[in-house]
Amino acid sequence: MVSITFLTPAALALLLLLPALWAFALVAPRRLARWRFWSSLILRSVIVAALVLALAGAQLVRPVSELTTVFLIDASDSVSPAQRERALRYVDEALSAMPPSDKAAVVVFGENALVERAPSDAPSLGRINSAPVTTRTNIQDAVQLGLALLPAETQKRLVLISDGGENAGRAADAARLAELRGVPLDVVILPSERGPDVLVSTLSVPGTAREGQEVALEVQVSSTFATSGVLQVFVDGRPAGEREIEIPPGQTNYNVRVPAGEAGFRRLEVRLDAQGDVEPQNNRVAAFTEVQGPPRVLLIASDEARAANLRDALAAAGVRVDLRAPEQAPASLEQLGDYSGVILADTPARALPPDLIERLPVYVRELGRGLAMIGGVDSFGAGGYRRTPIEDALPVSLDPLDTAEQPDLALVMVIDRSGSMDES
Repeated sequence: MVSITFLTPAALALLLLLPALWAFALVAPRRLARWRFWSSLILRSVIVAALVLALAGAQLVRPVSELTTVFLIDASDSVSPAQRERALRYVDEALSAMPPSDKAAVVVFGENALVERAPSDAPSLGRINSAPVTTRTNIQDAVQLGLALLPAETQKRLVLISDGGENAGRAADAARLAELRGVPLDVVILPSERGPDVLVSTLSVPGTAREGQEVALEVQVSSTFATSGVLQVFVDGRPAGEREIEIPPGQTNYNVRVPAGEAGFRRLEVRLDAQGDVEPQNNRVAAFTEVQGPPRVLLIASDEARAANLRDALAAAGVRVDLRAPEQAPASLEQLGDYSGVILADTPARALPPDLIERLPVYVRELGRGLAMIGGVDSFGAGGYRRTPIEDALPVSLDPLDTAEQPDLALVMVIDRSGSMDES
């Protein structure tokens, strides 16, 4: 049954202009023939009514029997190959039973969602070619993409095929959006068919370590069956050691030690190769630690001879000193972050790279590192640091005093004029 709807029903109030138009036409003197008068009045009324209906957004709505269904297939790592085959078989059976007038689309999703098939009346799916990122399950993106694929001129339906293991996005928000748009969202749960599984639950590493020492790692492994495997440790992507372990059912902790290496941040990764494990994707975990060595200081001097004594004194105290000319000094925060402090030794501001002058206050404020300036003929105000970003990082003001401050002085003279003074 055909019905009429309005986008802006409030605009229909303008139809009240029609009685006013009629009253004005009937009251005003008639200068036209009778048939021309009524023809003109009817034509004007039709034009006004058409304009009002256009402003109100009048629409003729007719019922449709065609249905467009979007299948949302979970392809994340949490779905086993057997579950994935079951999902594809479900979609193929639904497509083969689909009436000729209906259409279906397919979205494959993991951490992101991809369109595998646009709305089509093809009765089979075939091979899945889309390859989303499978490390996470984002149902929200899949539902939003499915809603975007639905055409406006047919009935709509979404079918979610997943194990429900959402770990990205908010599926509840996407479901509410589908409800607001009047699109049914059906869910087909894929029952778990997991086999023997071994996973690396956690990796505990100290936040800091000393250069030249070993880093103690504690690895927690969970297993559903008894097996054995090889535990490998990687430091910054390079192999650092491995050991064969026996893995009983349940949770087991293993302690591993690897060399700390040079000073800096290190990425420690543990990988487990377990026999009989059907889910190897969850057998690796990574963490970070900071290897701290002797303090490293960047000493910037325009004349190396002026900084020689300071360099030797710092080196004697066990501090690593990197003496650089101003034009050779690093200017990025990443490079400056390798130093515990920066010392400007009698170096004029004009000799420093502009980027370094801008970065040094950020280096102090954001990274919490040290900045020192050694006095001399080319330091502080004499070195041109007045009204530069470096001045804000110094504990002194480089502006000279405009006026001399003199304390007020009051002199009071007391003279003794007593008779005893005459004797002296």
